[in-house]
Amino acid sequence: MNKFLSNNKIFLISLGSIVLIEAASFAFFQNSLATSLSAAILLIFVLIIALKNPAYGLAILLAELIIGSQGYLLWLGEEESRLSLRIALWIVVMAVWFVRQKNLFAELKVWTYRRPFFSLVALLVLAALVGFMFNNETALIFTEAKRWLYLAALIPLSLVFKDKASRELLWPIIGAALLWIALKTLLTVYLFSHGFAVIEIFYEWTRFNLLGEITPLANGFYRVFLQSQVFAIPAFFFSLALFIRKHKTLDALAAALFLAVILTSLSRSFWVGTLAGLIIMSLSALIKFRPKLKSIIQALGSSAIVAVAGILILFAIVRFPFPEPTSQINAALFKDRATGFEAAAASRWALLPVMGEALKNNPLLGYGLGKELTYKTSDPRVLQNNPNGLYTTNAFEWGWLDIWLKLGLLGLAVYIWFLVALAKTQDQVGLGALAALAILHIFTPYLNHPLGFGYLALAIVGITMYTKS
Repeated sequence: MNKFLSNNKIFLISLGSIVLIEAASFAFFQNSLATSLSAAILLIFVLIIALKNPAYGLAILLAELIIGSQGYLLWLGEEESRLSLRIALWIVVMAVWFVRQKNLFAELKVWTYRRPFFSLVALLVLAALVGFMFNNETALIFTEAKRWLYLAALIPLSLVFKDKASRELLWPIIGAALLWIALKTLLTVYLFSHGFAVIEIFYEWTRFNLLGEITPLANGFYRVFLQSQVFAIPAFFFSLALFIRKHKTLDALAAALFLAVILTSLSRSFWVGTLAGLIIMSLSALIKFRPKLKSIIQALGSSAIVAVAGILILFAIVRFPFPEPTSQINAALFKDRATGFEAAAASRWALLPVMGEALKNNPLLGYGLGKELTYKTSDPRVLQNNPNGLYTTNAFEWGWLDIWLKLGLLGLAVYIWFLVALAKTQDQVGLGALAALAILHIFTPYLNHPLGFGYLALAIVGITMYTKS
C-alpha cells in the first residue's frame, strides 16, 4: 500500500480535490448553472495541468473513472442535454496529449498490444457500419460508439506510464481515488443505516447524477451499489497480496476495507468475479512459486484475518451506536442475496433465450452497434409503465453476449485475443484481477464500458506488478 502513498503531498492534494468535487456535485446537482460552472472550472484546471505535464492529466482521467460511476459527477449544459464530466475530460486530456506527440507512430509500432487492439478498433468501425445496415436507431449507434471511443485512452495511458518512474506519479492519485470510493461507500452505508435526515436528498443526488443505486432491503438495511466499486476488486487483490507477502498492518487494513466495499455492493456478479479471481490468483501463485505447506498455511491465515476484518468493518458501521442505528445486518442477508432470485435476476434470465435466438440467426457479423431486442420482464420498474412487461432495450445484462450480438463472433474473438495478450504481461495478482473482470462481465457488462476500459488500463500500466517489489 505504501506505493500508493509514495508521495504524501500528491496523495493528500488528490484526496482533498476529490472531496471538494464531490461536495460541489452534491451541493449544486439541482442547479444546472452552478454545476456547469463547477465543471468548467475543473476542466480549465485540468487543461492547465495537462499542458504542463500530460501525465497528470491522464492520471486525473483515470481517477475520474474510479470515483465517477457513469461519469456525471459534474456535467455541462441543461439537464435534458447535459454533457458528462467524463466525456469533457476525455476530450481535453486526449487532445492535449495528441497535440504534444512527436513519435506516436514509432511508439505504436512496438506497442505490445498493437495487433489485437487495432484489430478490435477495426471491428468496432465495422460494427457501426453494420448497425446502419440493419437500420438500428442512429442515436443509439452514436451513443454506443461514444462509449467505445473511451477505449482510445488505453494508448496514452500505456505509453506515458510505461516505466517505474512515471508510475510513481500515478500511484498517489489512483490511491486517493480508490480510498475515496471505499470511504464514500461506507459513509453512505452509515448514513442510511442510521436514518440521517440527509438521506432523502442524498438518494436524489445519487440517482440524478447516475452515481449508483441505493436500495432498501430487509431489516432496514440498504444495498449501496456504485458502479465504480468494481475497482475495489483489483485494489483488494493487490492489498491482500501485499499483506500475505509483507505482513504489514496497513496492507491488511486496506484489503479489509476494499473487501467490505465488495460485500456492501451486494452484487452477485462482484462476488462471483472476486471468488473466481482469487482462485485464479492462488492457482497461478502455487504453480509458479511452489510454496511449502507452511507458507500456504500462513497465506490462508492472513486471508482469514482480512476476511474477518472486512466483515467486522461492515458490521461495525451498520451497528455503530451513535446515533441509534435503524438497520440490522446478519449472515442471512448475504445468504438470501447469494441464493435469491428477485425480479432483476428473473429479467436477466428472460432475456437470455431472446439473445440466443438473435445470435443463432446472425452469429458471424452480429447486428452492429445500437441493436435493440424486446423481451418480457418482471422488473417492477418496467411494469409501472408497461403492464404487459414487454421491454425494448439495447443495453443487455449478459456482457459477453452483448459483445457477440453487436460485434459478431469475430469481434468477440478479437476482444478475447486482446485480453489474452494483456494477461500474458501480468503477475499472479494481475491474472486474478483480469479473471475477476472477465467472469463478472458475464452477468454485468463492464468490458464494453469506460469503467471496464479503465480497469484494463490499470492492468496495462502494471498496478499489480508492484507486488513484486
